[in-house]
Amino acid sequence: MYAVEIEGKKVSEGMINQTLNYIRRVQRRGTLIALLLLLFTAACSKAPDQNDMISEENPVPTPKIAIKIDGGSYIPNLSEHISLEWKSGMTVSEALKQSGSVKLAEDNITIASVGDVSLDSKMGWGILLNDEELRKPESMESNVQPSDSIVVFVKRHDVKTNAVPSPGFTLRIEGGKTVPEITNSYVVSWQEQMKVSDLVGEFAQIQLSSDGAEVTSIGKKKLDSSVTVNIKVNDKQLQPGEGMEQILEPDDRVELIISP
Repeated sequence: MYAVEIEGKKVSEGMINQTLNYIRRVQRRGTLIALLLLLFTAACSKAPDQNDMISEENPVPTPKIAIKIDGGSYIPNLSEHISLEWKSGMTVSEALKQSGSVKLAEDNITIASVGDVSLDSKMGWGILLNDEELRKPESMESNVQPSDSIVVFVKRHDVKTNAVPSPGFTLRIEGGKTVPEITNSYVVSWQEQMKVSDLVGEFAQIQLSSDGAEVTSIGKKKLDSSVTVNIKVNDKQLQPGEGMEQILEPDDRVELIISP
């Protein structure tokens, strides 16, 4: 047993050992605390943010607007539902152009065709925005909002407001290589006792020979004898001559196929 004098005071060996042991315990405890702090920091840095987890589990849906094409009783097979991504400042005309189905006229306020369907002068395309019809040209520049609904439909231009809309039928013209520019589909308002020959001559502007067997001209374009027109009504081939006198019924489908 020995004693050490520190600053005039005697300190025994036991007290020195006690002090050294205390210092070692404190060092070990400090090391453990530092290690725990390091592990906690690492765990916090790897843990995903709660808001990020909510964002991944429940992503914010992209705003959409709905466009519906409705042919009604005029064109029963013309029906389409389009979901379009909404963008800030989007107008009705811009939405219709971006639909991929609606083609606007050069004025950007009237519809020229929907899909490959055009209408005769007695019929037109109506537009509803959230069930309210857009009747003024400037309404086409109205802004659409998220979840808005646009409906494009066929309507008849009637002078009498209480007139019951009459049905129509579809006319498909395939111009082939001879007159490819007239290839299109049309909706024509039905008229009582209208014959195939009336439709061909009046609407399609196709002139046939007296026996109805040959095409002599399409519009102002004269054709030679090598050009032929096959006419079908409801997928049934018509015979030259007598077939042209067939009376058309509402909802009939007429095809004019020009070759070559």
